[in-house]
Amino acid sequence: MYSRLPQRSAILYFLQERERHCDFSLDVVVPKRVGGGKESECFANALDASRGLNLQLCSGWLAQPLLRGGFQFIAHWWNYDASRTRYVDYSPGIEELTVYILDMDLAAFAVNFNHRLSSCVCSSVVLRGNGLFRVTGFGDQMALKPIDDLSTQTLFGDCIGAAC
Repeated sequence: MYSRLPQRSAILYFLQERERHCDFSLDVVVPKRVGGGKESECFANALDASRGLNLQLCSGWLAQPLLRGGFQFIAHWWNYDASRTRYVDYSPGIEELTVYILDMDLAAFAVNFNHRLSSCVCSSVVLRGNGLFRVTGFGDQMALKPIDDLSTQTLFGDCIGAAC
């Protein structure tokens, strides 16, 4: 269905499917890319900035096309600077054409269930062919598991220590 649509339509499809499960509206934002943090440590980078610079934590997605077709939505954390009314990202290595999608339901879930989560970063999602897939594992252990929905609980599935 959506595999032949332009990349922009893949993002719109994701927004529509994800927003069905959200209390907060999703939004496409454009953070100032500051860098200076550690690669693959987006939550720690955002948390450090929130503590040291008095910035708000923001959760969401980095949307990028895949080389072999499809689209990936990488779970990501960055910050909001209320004094300058702008988003900022201290994580290095974000590709230039990446689209940031603000999804504060992820942050709300992480706050509410922090005591039961092994990670505040949920699974990333791949939209490919005729389905949605949750990314599990890392490196050689990485796998795609089909999912039926983009509910927050589904996305945090492997991170939850006990059933919610």
